[in-house]
Amino acid sequence: MALRRQEGTYYCDTPMKLLTSETDGEMRTCLERYRLARPEPASETDEETPAQIRE
Repeated sequence: MALRRQEGTYYCDTPMKLLTSETDGEMRTCLERYRLARPEPASETDEETPAQIRE
């Protein structure tokens, strides 16, 4: 897989297809849809800390 940006367009070359997006957000959504990236947490408070897991 290769990610690149050329003339304002993002390209994600995968073995099966070429994905294109115009914005950072569109590319992130596309990568998440194809499970090539994990969704980012909304904020640091959304993630459980080790102390919260033990409680």
